[in-house]
Amino acid sequence: MAAVVSKEFKAVVVTHSHWDREWYQSLEEYRFRLIELVDRLLAILNDEPEYHSFWLDGHTAPLADYLLIRPERREELEQRLREGKIKIGPWYVLADEFLVSGEACVRNLLTGVRQMRQYGQNSAIGYAPDTFGHIDQLPQILQGFGLDNAFFWRGYSLEQIDGAETLWRGRDGSEVKVVCLVGGYSNSRGITVDLDNTADRIDVMLGRLQHYCASGTLLLMNGIDHALPTPQIAEVIRRVEERFPEVTAKHGSLEDYLEAVAVTHSGSKPLTGELFQVAGLDGCLSNRPQQKRLNRHLEESLAVYAEPLALQADGLGEVPLLPFVARAWELLLKCHPHDTICGCHTDTVARDMEMRLHRGLQITDEVEQRAITALLGLRARAGALGLPCKVAVYNPLPWSRSERVSLDLPLPLNVGEIRLRDNRGRVVQSRIVAMRNGYYSEFFEYKIPTREACLVARLECYVEDLPPSGVILLEVDDAPQVQVDAMETGDGDGSAVAGLASLGSRLEMLENGQLRVKVYADGSFDLFDKRSGVTLEGLNKLRIEADHGDLYRFAPALEDEISGTESGFLTRISDTALCQAVEVNCAITLRGERVPLKIAISLTAEKGQVEIEVAFDNRFNDFRLQAAMPLATATGVGLAHTPFSLSPRQPIAPREAPRYVRGERFRVNAVSQPMHSLALFEIADGEGLALYNRGLYEYTWEHCQQPRLTLMRGVGKIMTELAEHDASGGQSHGAQQFAYAVGVMPYGEPHMALAAAQEYAMQPRVLPLFAEPQRQPESGVEFRNRCWVYSGMKRAESGSGDILRLWNASEREESGEVILPSYYSGATLVRLDETPLQSLEIRDGRVCFSVKPYGIATLLLRRGAAVRCNNQ
Repeated sequence: MAAVVSKEFKAVVVTHSHWDREWYQSLEEYRFRLIELVDRLLAILNDEPEYHSFWLDGHTAPLADYLLIRPERREELEQRLREGKIKIGPWYVLADEFLVSGEACVRNLLTGVRQMRQYGQNSAIGYAPDTFGHIDQLPQILQGFGLDNAFFWRGYSLEQIDGAETLWRGRDGSEVKVVCLVGGYSNSRGITVDLDNTADRIDVMLGRLQHYCASGTLLLMNGIDHALPTPQIAEVIRRVEERFPEVTAKHGSLEDYLEAVAVTHSGSKPLTGELFQVAGLDGCLSNRPQQKRLNRHLEESLAVYAEPLALQADGLGEVPLLPFVARAWELLLKCHPHDTICGCHTDTVARDMEMRLHRGLQITDEVEQRAITALLGLRARAGALGLPCKVAVYNPLPWSRSERVSLDLPLPLNVGEIRLRDNRGRVVQSRIVAMRNGYYSEFFEYKIPTREACLVARLECYVEDLPPSGVILLEVDDAPQVQVDAMETGDGDGSAVAGLASLGSRLEMLENGQLRVKVYADGSFDLFDKRSGVTLEGLNKLRIEADHGDLYRFAPALEDEISGTESGFLTRISDTALCQAVEVNCAITLRGERVPLKIAISLTAEKGQVEIEVAFDNRFNDFRLQAAMPLATATGVGLAHTPFSLSPRQPIAPREAPRYVRGERFRVNAVSQPMHSLALFEIADGEGLALYNRGLYEYTWEHCQQPRLTLMRGVGKIMTELAEHDASGGQSHGAQQFAYAVGVMPYGEPHMALAAAQEYAMQPRVLPLFAEPQRQPESGVEFRNRCWVYSGMKRAESGSGDILRLWNASEREESGEVILPSYYSGATLVRLDETPLQSLEIRDGRVCFSVKPYGIATLLLRRGAAVRCNNQ
């Protein structure tokens, strides 16, 4: 650690308030405090002309929250913003980083920067003070917005740094200057003109800050959560200097501090990679699981389905769709502040959050339907019920694929047998798995919709050659379904699909061309991978244990408060050429409470993964449920999908024995590891166990051979200090369902596992049509490099052109091409903030470029005259 040369040092005092929009109070309750804060701040600025500035916590969302109640003060507020007396941005909300997608993180910054500039500001501060750890791509994201610095408190340990001013190197090699907020973002909270009650604390704090100061200039953060602004700050500073003569302090901004310490960063020991070790906050990844699933669902519905479809259909439908997409993004981003998405809040906040997510999904569902019908030249929900009809299948991924899909198909009451054919006339293998009574509504322009009784068939089929980012049409008629052998589908023209062997009398066995699986009565299974010859035994052993923690932190149980599933019985639920599945009916017990479980284990034709669904009616309190994946030959090396990255991982064992002592606050190092759609563990001979999921974010890996996927935690309090605020809904009683999958993939080619994870999570969208399509749409974008991972598409911030974003999931620089729809005539590589970098040439509908290892590439695509024919 670099020592301070003398006892004299300088200090920059930054007045601020850390503003959680919702936490132990709701947004509407906190809004009263926000009105008081801003009103008082405006009064101080009027009364104290020398007042330098107030930092409004680095995000812009509180401005709209204030102006909704105080619109009459807009002019005064905007004046102070333009003067720089109130400093905002660059974020829209102070979001968590591990529980949101990379695309959502970028949209958060884009929204914050847009709003910040509307008020005449251009903050260059990468402020993330209270985020529960930091992703390894944040340096690249900040640099993509012209931000060369980061201020944060959490994620690192003091042993990792030799000074508060250092550097941080991300996954792709991008670097930013870092100010580690030693002592937190509230290290000089509560200092007023009366120093008598705070002098001792200030003395201790100054000593600690000086110990970690390499520059001779300290950062004093005068504020805390929801704090009102300190008046007479000039007098406060004078009295601090009087009481502590070695201090020369001034009221300033974070920019002032950064300028003062800039020369000291290059000589410090740098931080590298992701920073997620936050002791006492390691339970946020798996609490309130319904919220986590809804969030993932809306993120994918927006970035992967609704928005690219809306861009393809722009100008074709009855109403513009992109403004609705923008509204859904607003609803989503308002769910991403760390105390919101992390689930550590009251039940009132939980209900508000889930309502926003549901409203966002209502929008995306409608956008998807309207976009697909507009692309086909139809009005939404037009056409009379009857056969023949069409089914539109949309593949959201930028490569061609074949997939088992399911849909609810309305049928006339008098229907007999039905048959599906693809756009080349081939019979599509299908089966009706369920039938129910329902209603079909046809919509008209000038009268109310009709309502007709019908049958609704739950149909399962295998669709080949889905175009990249495109729509394919199937035809449904009332001809008898062609009978095919259990091992093949198709029409005998050589395009048959490899199917599944019949289960026969061996109820516990599942098998396709890639895997052989033996299922046990406790829900676990053995897996044999035919490609690699790898055998893995005892996968998916469910484990429940008592959790004595709260919504923030997991507190381990005693040994006698841990149990596994009881053996039950197996039921065959599918045995077709498309899918083999067994349901295990068993139970699990904790503290005398026995709860039945249903565990569905299935194989799909041509898929190298075992798919698992766990469903139960939760009656437990204070627990954690995990699925253990024992790996006898694990090497202790792994990767996890995080925003824009495959982050290197290794086992993390507790530093203390995992025991709980009642009445004490339990704090050990965090052992929970964050993930998005994939965790990959190296086993043997270059192979890896791949864990895919839909809406799960946590695993633990305390021992090399025993990773465990966390399904959920159920706890009913925010923390002991906030026990009076109702969070009992955090127990998550009622129906719970979790979906994940297991496969064996080459560890040295992790992009292959990530592509499989995307295909598992991002299923084709299916839409029945009862009017004849008037046109055949061309496909969207196609990637010709499978290391490239799609992130999102949007209208450019300038309003001219569209943005395509992808990232390279490889440790090598990867060159490739993107095939574009014919309405794009020009392309430019741009930064994340859409500042131009390099013009690219589109030749024959293709644009070629290279992406550095783990680099994020953003393209601005200009629309113009068609340059190539329809590719359908």
